[in-house]
Amino acid sequence: MADFSGRHPLSRPGKYFVDSDTCLFCELCREIAPKNIGWDDERYVAYVEKQASSPEEEAALKEASESCCVEAIGDDGDDYNWESEQPLPKQPWWRRLFS
Repeated sequence: MADFSGRHPLSRPGKYFVDSDTCLFCELCREIAPKNIGWDDERYVAYVEKQASSPEEEAALKEASESCCVEAIGDDGDDYNWESEQPLPKQPWWRRLFS
């Protein structure tokens, strides 16, 4: 299950987020929700570039969340205090394993 503390710093505030500590950069979510999911070439992880602004985008983000093999996409970001957020490390989780 996605943990909000691992949210990618480029993610837009709102309901959906990608836990960049869990993301395996398989890009399935980008295929399902290309209007909403962005790609960070520096960290090799996905992030929510645009929150849903239509029923179609909401359905696509929900499907991406349900399809994620590592459950890296969360949908409970509405209640989070975004002002208290701390920046994430610059390295993706898998690079930290080999450092």
